[in-house]
Amino acid sequence: MGETADWGPPARYAGLHGFHRYWGKKPLEPLRGLVALLSQPGDVVADPFMGTGAIAGDIVRGGRRFVGGDLNTLAVQLARFPLDPGG
Repeated sequence: MGETADWGPPARYAGLHGFHRYWGKKPLEPLRGLVALLSQPGDVVADPFMGTGAIAGDIVRGGRRFVGGDLNTLAVQLARFPLDPGG
């Protein structure tokens, strides 16, 4: 007891992904490995619980297509920005 929890975003989240607390954030490194292992460039990768879409940019830059969604409409808007800043 007596310990305090650090509820801030993980240190690795900077920029847009560190902008707000999103409790479902996952470390990107294992996700990148899974995408590389289980898909090929040109494949569609779906993330139905994408949150702010931290992995979406990596998927698109890796030559894959991305489809994602989330119940949190703010998270969806934040996820769209890095993929389409003008849209």
